Amino acid sequence: MTPYIRTARPDEFDFSFEAKRDAMGPHIKAKWGWDEDFQRAHHARRWSERSWSIISLEDKRIGTIALDWKPTHLQLGEFYILANYRNRGHGSTILQLVLAQADARSLETRLEFLKWNPVGGLYRRHGFREVSENDIHFFATRQPNAERVPKLWLCALTIVHELSHKLVGTRDIRYDDQGLKPSPAFPHDKALINADSWAYFCGDVLGAVPRQAVASALS
Repeated sequence: MTPYIRTARPDEFDFSFEAKRDAMGPHIKAKWGWDEDFQRAHHARRWSERSWSIISLEDKRIGTIALDWKPTHLQLGEFYILANYRNRGHGSTILQLVLAQADARSLETRLEFLKWNPVGGLYRRHGFREVSENDIHFFATRQPNAERVPKLWLCALTIVHELSHKLVGTRDIRYDDQGLKPSPAFPHDKALINADSWAYFCGDVLGAVPRQAVASALS
């Protein structure tokens, strides 16, 4: 079964809020606690300002995403997958579908995410790079056709990444090719326990990582 997106209906506000609570609640509570009235009012403003879609799997609603197409870029946000459907590749499938549309239009894609939200790893594996930050958010962009590792190999790298967590207890210290270059802040002992270092090493051994990507990471 392949997930797909459709335009959200006006009567799906409550579902969109529950999807946000499910996906973002733990990350928000960790920093500020959860104020129901404030969060609902804030979400209502976002609901009125953005172009929302529902992520569906057959006849089930499994998440949301907001896609605002501008003349110069795509603004992506409100990307939430319900807990029961996470870690099954549905988020990657939707992201690849959306980015293919941005590529076809030759548009940059922009988004933001909380610094302590592990979703950053997903975005980096699909070509996003952080370009600025504030106290709580990273702001990231992706250029058209920015994926430097072929899509099927990205799937393989993701499998190695997750297996390394389970089998050898790796951690997420650096993401994507940021884990290829040692530095004072990222010495060899950290590389040995970094999940994406394992993933990219395996991909590089098999010739899946383009030489220019390695050269760029090591420069």
